[in-house]
Amino acid sequence: MQTQKRAILLLQSETGKHEDFAQQREAFFNFLNRENLNVIMEIESHCESSAEFINSISMGTIRRHAAWRDYEILLIPTINMFGSTPIEITQEIQFLEKNGVTVISAKEGKITVENLPSVFRRQFKVTK
Repeated sequence: MQTQKRAILLLQSETGKHEDFAQQREAFFNFLNRENLNVIMEIESHCESSAEFINSISMGTIRRHAAWRDYEILLIPTINMFGSTPIEITQEIQFLEKNGVTVISAKEGKITVENLPSVFRRQFKVTK
């Protein structure tokens, strides 16, 4: 018998509108069913910018539950929630991995310390 993995669904909205959160939930709906995940907590965060999120109460909750080994998967809309620089984002991913958490982004897919450089490269836009 396969045990269900525990997940936290972390949602972010700059406007705080219900529609923003509903759209993000919808993006993860098929994944949750396909992977047979048990969502133990859903956190809705209202932040004016991604840089503000890293210092919010939500991130403290995420870190604390990771250290307590309460969940195995963190579902997020984008890795930019973890900070405004690659260093901040990398530190958060390292902390979560060290505590047994797999990060899955709706925008970037499965995120690991090893694939972060390629994820960062994809975010660059070449302009003439």
